[in-house]
Amino acid sequence: MKFLSYKIGDLTEDIKTGKTPSTKNDAYFINGRVNWLTPSDLKGQKIIKESERKITQFAIEENAAFLYKTGTVLVSTIGDIGKTCIVDEPAASNQQLTGILLDDSIILPELFYYWVIRSKKLLNNKANKAVISILNNKLLKKIVITFPSDLGSQRKITTQLNQIQSLIDKRIKSIKILNDLVQSFFVYYFGDPVHNNKSYTLYKIGDVVENILSGWSAQGENREKVKGEYGVLKVSSVTDGEFLPEQHKAVSRSIIKRKLLHPVEGDLLMSRANTLEKVAAVAIVDKTYDDIFLPDKLWKIILNNDEVSTYYFKALLAHKGFRDSFVNKSTSSSSGSMVNITQDKFLNYQFPKPSLNLQMRFESVYKTIEDHKLELKKSLNLLENLFQSVLQNSFGENSFIDEEPIFEELLKDFSIDDLSRNNDRINYLIDFFKQEKFTSEESYTEAIEKLHKLIENKEVKQYYNKKNKTVDLKK
Repeated sequence: MKFLSYKIGDLTEDIKTGKTPSTKNDAYFINGRVNWLTPSDLKGQKIIKESERKITQFAIEENAAFLYKTGTVLVSTIGDIGKTCIVDEPAASNQQLTGILLDDSIILPELFYYWVIRSKKLLNNKANKAVISILNNKLLKKIVITFPSDLGSQRKITTQLNQIQSLIDKRIKSIKILNDLVQSFFVYYFGDPVHNNKSYTLYKIGDVVENILSGWSAQGENREKVKGEYGVLKVSSVTDGEFLPEQHKAVSRSIIKRKLLHPVEGDLLMSRANTLEKVAAVAIVDKTYDDIFLPDKLWKIILNNDEVSTYYFKALLAHKGFRDSFVNKSTSSSSGSMVNITQDKFLNYQFPKPSLNLQMRFESVYKTIEDHKLELKKSLNLLENLFQSVLQNSFGENSFIDEEPIFEELLKDFSIDDLSRNNDRINYLIDFFKQEKFTSEESYTEAIEKLHKLIENKEVKQYYNKKNKTVDLKK
C-alpha cells in the first residue's frame, strides 16, 4: 500500500468557518427549519440528521449564515478542537465549526473524517494557545496528512471503520431518545413551567436554595491531567446536560494554595457564565471526584431537599422554555459574546413548585431512565474503545478488526447476512455456545435464534461428539 502526504489546504476545494446570525433578530430563528450545527450537536456520530437549534431560510437569504455542501467534513476549531461530523444534507453552523470540502478524487471525505478523529490531539497541539484554543483556517491548511494513495485502499479502511461507527451511532441515538424521554415525562407530570398551566404555587428559586458555591479558575494546561495533578473543570463539563469529568484542564498541585471545591456525587452544577446559547447548562454529578475541582464559572447549587427534588429542579432548569426565560431576565453582559447569570436575579426568579410527593415520583422515573442510559453508555464505551484501537492501526497494510473482545455486544446488531460467509464471526458464535460466555439471557436468546437460522442455511452443522457424548457445533 502506497501512501501520500498532502497539506490539508492542497486537498480541499473549499474551507469555510460558520456564522452565528444575530440573536436579536427573531426572524433568523423562530420557526426555523434549517439545521444549524454547533459543537454540542457533535456527540460522536458521523452523520447528524437534526441539530438542537435551527435557523430560518431567511437567515440564509440575508447572508447571516450559509449552507455547507453535502459531503463537507465539519471540524470544531474553537474550544474543544477536533470534534467532527460529515454533512449529509446542506446545513449551516456557528463559528466554532469549520467546513472542509475535499477533492474526492484524491481523498474520500469519510477517510478524512476518520483521520480527524485519529488526530484530535495533533489538531489541539496546532491550535493557538489562548484562553480559548483556536485553530484558524490558516493553521488548519498547513497541517500535513498522510493517507493511502489509491481510493480502493481508502474504501477498505472506511468500510471497516463504518461497521463500528454505525453501532456507535445507534447507541448515541438511543441515549438521545432517553434524554428526550426525561423532558417528555417532565411535561407529563408538571405541564409547561413557563405558563404554569397546572397552577402550582409560585416560589422564588431562593426559597429552595440553601447556598450557591463557586470554585477557583486556576491557570491550567489544555490537556487531561496525569497522576499527581489536579483537573480544573471547564464549563463544557456540563454544557450537554450531563457531567463530563474529562472536560478539564490539568493543574499542577504545586500552585494550589487554597481550599478546592470538589464535585461530589449528587451535586447539581450550573454554568453561570458562557455564551447566551450555552449559559445555565445544568448537570448532576455521578460520583465524587477528589482530584478535580470547580472553577468560578460553575456553581454548585445546594438545595433544600425537603422542599424540592434535585432531579425535578435539574429538569426544570433544563426545560428550554423555562431556561430561556430566566436566562433573559437573570443575565448581564460580559466581554465579547459572554454573558453572566446574576446570582440575585437568579434567586429571585419564580418557578412553579409541585408537591414533593409528585416530584419524587418523577425522580423515580428519571433515575430508572438514567439506569438504562448507564447500560447504553457502557456499551458505547466498549465500542468507542474498539473503534480507537482499530483507528490507530487502520492505515497499515492488511489492517483488520478484531471483533472477539466485544462480540456479544456486536451480535445484537448483526443480521444473518452479517454473520453468513464470515468464518471468524461464525466461529466466535460457536465458541460462545461451547464456552458458555453469554452474560445475559437476552443475549443468549438473540444468539440462539441466529444460530438456528445458520443451521437452517447449512452454514453451521450439528454433530454428535462421541468422546464427550454431547451434540456439538462446527462450521
